[in-house]
Amino acid sequence: MTTEVSFAEAVAQRAGCSAAEAVSVLAEHSVPTAASAAKPHRLRVTRLVFSGEKSGVDEGPFVFEQDFGDGLWALVSERNEAGKTSVFEIMVWALRGTPREELQADVRAWAQHVELQGLIDDEPFQVEFDVRDGVPAGLLRCDDGERAFTSHEGFSDVMSSFMLDRLGLATFTNWVKDQGRQTHGWPSYTGGLYLPRESLAVVLGDIAQAGLPGRLLLMFVGVPWAQTLAAAQTAVRAEREGHRKVASAEDALRQRATAELEQLVSRRDDALARLAAAPEIGELLADVDSAAANWMALVSDCARLEEALVAAERNRKFAASAAMGERKRLADLSEARIAQRLFHAMNPTHCPRCSTAIDDDRRATENVTGHCAVCAREIGDAEEVVQVGVVSAAEADEEQYGLDTLEDLLNRLDEEAAVSAERVLSIRAELQQREGDRDAAQRRLEELRAHTSSMEERLRAELEVAQLQARVEQLESLVQMGHARPGEEDRPQVLAVLQAAEVEATERVERGFQTVLDALNREILELGQKFGIDSLQSITINRATHIRVGKGGSVTSFSACTPGERLRLRIAVVIALLRVAAAHGVGRHPGLLLIDSIGAEETESGDLAEFMRHLVEVTDALGIETIVASARTEILDHVPAEHVRVALGREYLW
Repeated sequence: MTTEVSFAEAVAQRAGCSAAEAVSVLAEHSVPTAASAAKPHRLRVTRLVFSGEKSGVDEGPFVFEQDFGDGLWALVSERNEAGKTSVFEIMVWALRGTPREELQADVRAWAQHVELQGLIDDEPFQVEFDVRDGVPAGLLRCDDGERAFTSHEGFSDVMSSFMLDRLGLATFTNWVKDQGRQTHGWPSYTGGLYLPRESLAVVLGDIAQAGLPGRLLLMFVGVPWAQTLAAAQTAVRAEREGHRKVASAEDALRQRATAELEQLVSRRDDALARLAAAPEIGELLADVDSAAANWMALVSDCARLEEALVAAERNRKFAASAAMGERKRLADLSEARIAQRLFHAMNPTHCPRCSTAIDDDRRATENVTGHCAVCAREIGDAEEVVQVGVVSAAEADEEQYGLDTLEDLLNRLDEEAAVSAERVLSIRAELQQREGDRDAAQRRLEELRAHTSSMEERLRAELEVAQLQARVEQLESLVQMGHARPGEEDRPQVLAVLQAAEVEATERVERGFQTVLDALNREILELGQKFGIDSLQSITINRATHIRVGKGGSVTSFSACTPGERLRLRIAVVIALLRVAAAHGVGRHPGLLLIDSIGAEETESGDLAEFMRHLVEVTDALGIETIVASARTEILDHVPAEHVRVALGREYLW
């Protein structure tokens, strides 16, 4: 007998890590490391009651009551739309705790009270609830007490936990693209119990996506490690999706960061250019101080020159005035001299005052006495009197000296006036130059002071540059970073462990499935032939429930079969699972089978009769409960009368 290494150790060997690391990763992702034994349990419905009031059609109250048990049971009417499918839908609602979407809205609105009684193995249970405004409220009664519910969610939770526990089933997960991890429980298992007409496209269950039929196949047939495989597959896809989303998010982040980085680099460079063009604050302040000192010195120089100009102008005016006075004085003296000579040379004949005639005697007396012949004033000694128009040498010398002296003084004064005028012109020119320098210095100072108002802007620019540079460095690091998540290097190779778990579980499931595969194919083939599939020669089913059908010398697929053939193959698969599980003492199918619209696709009564005969046979042989619904009354020949509820003519089942 070969001893199988523990699952965790096998995974660790495949992943190249320690068993402890493998156990940690598997536990983190809820991957079971042990295969649980699949002990069969049997579910039976023993009674169904529902009541309410119809509206719109055949208005009025109604009550449906029907007992059930082991063996084959039938709901039959002579026409369609007689309420057969509604009985199944309400029964499934009570068993699942949540109605299927196919339960018609009018039926859901009419139903006001529902009771379902049943057995799991030999333990009875009862579900009872009222419906108010579409919301169920009621109780689940079982051997360990009552469990109440007042909502759809509460009802579903109560029935799921009860059924999974009592039937030895467990929730399982799968991964749906664009939706993520999905957890399946009791409602998904019921897809292997109820075979409605609209689900003919699926071999097992009523959901074809994400490999769910294959999961149900492995669970129902009782293949060891099926639950571990389902969990590992889901964990691998979740981890890959996680990595993909992280990588995608990082790519998107890097793209956004790259675009933002380009903008920030441009803004930073602009800010650096503005900062480079702005003078340094220290240099600017020094320039302001220097310009202010220069301006103040020029202002002082201008004030000094203005004072000097005033003094020079005053001196110039004083010198000019003095020269003018002396020039007038010289002119007066010259004029007096000339007048004196002129008047001395005159010999008037009449008085200039009164016009009295001057006689010769008075003129003779003037010459003798020296008294003026006109006014009788003494004009000099007689001996000093000269001839008219003649000046003495001494007098002439004296007059000449006085004139020379005045002319010398006048020349000096003119020189001083000229010097003062030149001084004024010089000072005025220098003042004009200094005033120009002063005004230029003032403009420079105002410009520098205007620059000082931009000091705050420079500080803001420096701060902006620093902030932009920090953000640029951060984005550069982000753009260059790898796909690794923070802390990933400190963890074991999670995906490698999960992939190793998937491979190990797949191999173990495959080995387990191979032990029952031949028997399963034989059972499906035998049942398909008994159920009347013409020319059926071979059946091959794989773990994904893909069926290859050999008939009439060719091989085709399940989906290529007729609707009637697909229904019979679905029934054959479920019963084959039950038969194989029973033969191996394993399996998890509850053993309740609800089949809608039996015979809807049949055209020959003989084919339907053969099908019903064998359905009764396998139902009894397995000791299970099968309830069928049909609008073909000929099936009544194959069902015990006490197991039939029939509506004849235009009647309704309820």
